[in-house]
Amino acid sequence: MPNEQNLVIPGQYDSIQQACQFVGDAAESAGLDSQSVFHVQLAVDEACANIVEHAYEGEGKGDICITCGTDDVREGTRFYVRLEDQGQPFDPDVVATPSLATDADELKIGGLGMLFMRKVMDQIEFSFRPGSNELVMFKRIEEETAPRVWHRPLEQSVFLVGARGRLDHTTVLDMETALNQLLSAGHVQLVVDLSQASYINSGGLRALVSAWRAARKQGGDLHLCGVHGRLREIIEMVGFERVFQIHSTPSEAANALIVPSDA
Repeated sequence: MPNEQNLVIPGQYDSIQQACQFVGDAAESAGLDSQSVFHVQLAVDEACANIVEHAYEGEGKGDICITCGTDDVREGTRFYVRLEDQGQPFDPDVVATPSLATDADELKIGGLGMLFMRKVMDQIEFSFRPGSNELVMFKRIEEETAPRVWHRPLEQSVFLVGARGRLDHTTVLDMETALNQLLSAGHVQLVVDLSQASYINSGGLRALVSAWRAARKQGGDLHLCGVHGRLREIIEMVGFERVFQIHSTPSEAANALIVPSDA
């Protein structure tokens, strides 16, 4: 899917924090609230630990491929995380639900990871192919809590601004306000993430160009990332791919701003 983000980590316990940070950033960008972001990170933490312990039966025996994105279903928009490994097949149906006995002496703690994953995520799916296991976990995005335009610090002096859905007359003012607030505060190294945007009109393009000019005038720059499908067609239609530097991910764009290509 065009809005997917990918990360590959080694199957080691000390790499799980990197996976949690990655999915947390992706979940926040997709519009999940702070509690849902925490739930996604908790589920990924447990899932990665299970892969290392049970699928690979130890550290350093394979990689974990992580993919994040959103999809639309009848009930609304969902955020998903897909984990793939090449370890031993794992059948979740054989994991008994742990007994949460009131007597601590009778408490059985096996299977708590699966319990966490099932409790905090809306849906989980397992599939197995020869030499490959796949786990997909879904979390609904509550529309009323999902901001259409948002911003946050990214790396060092770089700030990330994102748009979700249609960047048209209903959201352009929000985009202009976010960009102008950052520029007025002296934050002139900007990345605009369009991976969750489905459309941009002429007003949205004008807002981006105005901010780009203002940032460069103050010694900074504005790069784009996550430009896909119809958005890329619109941007290329007016030749703006020659104006903006376009990257695949926010991190790639931030690195280009921190270490300019002509440095």
